[in-house]
Amino acid sequence: MRLEDWRQTKKRGGKPMSYSVLANGIGVSHATVARRYCLPFQHKDFSRPAEEIMLNIQEFTMGMVKPNDFYNLPEEENEDVTNVA
Repeated sequence: MRLEDWRQTKKRGGKPMSYSVLANGIGVSHATVARRYCLPFQHKDFSRPAEEIMLNIQEFTMGMVKPNDFYNLPEEENEDVTNVA
């Protein structure tokens, strides 16, 4: 799940979680930093979080957003990568 999709599901008073609350929860200094993690991959301002922040995001979202979600990978269920020729 993309971080922006997760953020949109966390509503307070009918509005999505603010980027400030998200930034505080994942341990980054400013709402703008958190917002860049939420942008589409192709957006010029998209930023991929550092490994430590990715782990913070995974913990803060209770596993709903994982490090792989920050890469534009095809979603293939039950793919066995050990048998790739």
